[in-house]
Formats: sequence, C-alpha cells, structure tokens
Amino acid sequence: MPILLAIAKPVYVSFYGTGIRNRSSLANVTVTVHGLSVPVLYAGPAPNFQGLDQVNVSLLLGLIGAGESDVILTADGKAANTVTINIQ
Repeated sequence: MPILLAIAKPVYVSFYGTGIRNRSSLANVTVTVHGLSVPVLYAGPAPNFQGLDQVNVSLLLGLIGAGESDVILTADGKAANTVTINIQ
C-alpha cells in the first residue's frame, strides 16, 4: 500500500533491524529515501521487542509522487539492506 504524503500533515515511518542501538551517536545514523536525505528522529531499541532496533524518520514533501523508492539506512558507516517503499 502506498504512503500518501500531504502538505497539511507530517508523515513518519519506522524501520526495524538489529545492531542499530550500538551506534556511536544519532548523528551517525543516516537514511536516504529516493536519494533524498531524510531526518532521523530516533535510532535505538524498539519498545517491547527484545533485541529489535527501530529507526524513525520523517518523510519530506519533496518526496511527493516519488513512487517506488529505495531506502538506504547507514549506522556508523555500515549500510543495512536496501528496502523499497512506495510514496504517492
């Protein structure tokens, strides 16, 4: 199901993985969506899920209509597997 971006409301997306909680700082976690760097709001343990980490990002309005978009997450220089989301 596509993610609908609208001017009137912010859209936040969470990604899950492992090994992210050991990052040196939040500033060393980067995420690009469709080649555009997006703000990383949180990167650490996922609440209520032992051993699982969570990264929360805010999608920018510049992504409206991007369609199928690669998401590249890097923590302390180590890239996670690329995933794809669909943005309307």
